[in-house]
Amino acid sequence: MALFRRIWLEWPPMGRYGSAGTLRALTAVALVLALTLAGTALGSPNPHDGQDCGSVAFAPRSDDGAFELRAKSVSCKVARAVARAIDAGKTRPLSFRCRGRSETGPGLPHYHWLCIRKSQKVSWVGSPAPGPGQSSGAERVCGLLPPPEGGASSYIETWSVSCRLAWRISHRSVRKFCAPAGRCRPLAPYTDRGRVRIRNWRCQVRKAHEHTWVRCLNGRKRFVSRTGS
Repeated sequence: MALFRRIWLEWPPMGRYGSAGTLRALTAVALVLALTLAGTALGSPNPHDGQDCGSVAFAPRSDDGAFELRAKSVSCKVARAVARAIDAGKTRPLSFRCRGRSETGPGLPHYHWLCIRKSQKVSWVGSPAPGPGQSSGAERVCGLLPPPEGGASSYIETWSVSCRLAWRISHRSVRKFCAPAGRCRPLAPYTDRGRVRIRNWRCQVRKAHEHTWVRCLNGRKRFVSRTGS
């Protein structure tokens, strides 16, 4: 700014330096202003980023959740509630208008979500994406898929139901199926098969030493879970 003050005090419109001196002065003023504005822009934070609210897990031992969760002009508690409501199938949680944009890449497909309520904004990345397109035809595929070279896996495919609820029903059905004495014995060389009911869910269970398969139906809602190594 000292340079700007000096140029301003010594700048005659058509003084003894003539038009060439005036042009040099104008150029110097423009240069000082440009550098000042550039420094201000680079040094100021982006006001649209919002606060970082971390992540929210929708299902245990899976990558089904809301990641890179951010909230602008609203608390992280509300942001987490909005993300959970979208996962549960709500269309306008807490009066927010929400839209998801599908994106594919390495691993499972995912969605970029943006929810707006007046000046308040909530955004996050959701994986997996709640929409069709999986090779199995499922609306959602959650969890650890089996790698191409083989290995441990634990995932669930769902139709018209969230992964969080499906995992819960799956775990309860396995516990209920294995409750009677003599079932699901460790190191057993055979597979236990049977049916159980969890409220309105009708489930088929297959339990082996290193593999578990569960298929449950409740009207239009259904899911299949697989765990193995």
